[in-house]
Amino acid sequence: MFYNYVLDDDGNFINAEVFRQAVEIHLEINFTLNGKKWLLEPASDEKDWFILTDLSDLDHPVNSVDKVLNYRIGGKALRDSLQDMSDIDC
Repeated sequence: MFYNYVLDDDGNFINAEVFRQAVEIHLEINFTLNGKKWLLEPASDEKDWFILTDLSDLDHPVNSVDKVLNYRIGGKALRDSLQDMSDIDC
């Protein structure tokens, strides 16, 4: 139940640094953004991440924390979309 330490009372990430740490330790993170369900899933090699949308479409693997944080959804980087995320589970 790591989410108790990374999410505020409203269910949002506390801040961008906490989101970065969650990515760095390869947590699986489910969230809704722009009306779509997303899954940030660590690859089995624990070096890459997959970003899946609507839990069906496999996107290309992302190979660094900064690339995950800069991944753009709806024209905004994930690092800038934290307050727009909902239904977060990690």
